[in-house]
Amino acid sequence: MRSPGQIVLTWIGRLLLLAVPFVLVCGFFYPGPIQFLDRIACDEGLTLARDANQPNAPFDNRPICESDSFLTDATDRILAIATASLILAIGAYTFRSHITPRSLSAPRVPQHV
Repeated sequence: MRSPGQIVLTWIGRLLLLAVPFVLVCGFFYPGPIQFLDRIACDEGLTLARDANQPNAPFDNRPICESDSFLTDATDRILAIATASLILAIGAYTFRSHITPRSLSAPRVPQHV
């Protein structure tokens, strides 16, 4: 029987594993769904975008952080977010295996003859 802690860590691990390809695909091809990562992936006042939308794109279709007057590459930060998600998922699965469920059976008591 699995404990509630094991079940919660299993689902956290699963969600973090699903986040890895989601962040990578959205970061490189369609940054709209991961706009909530602007605070992590970009500096203050910048938003995630794709460089393909820019004329004379200097970064060759990479994820970028842009504002009206500034443009910077965000590839390293997107890869760091995906890597951190993978590491946290592995940590959740590892910690899950160390949680032992509480025994529901009676403790063993020596029988006196």
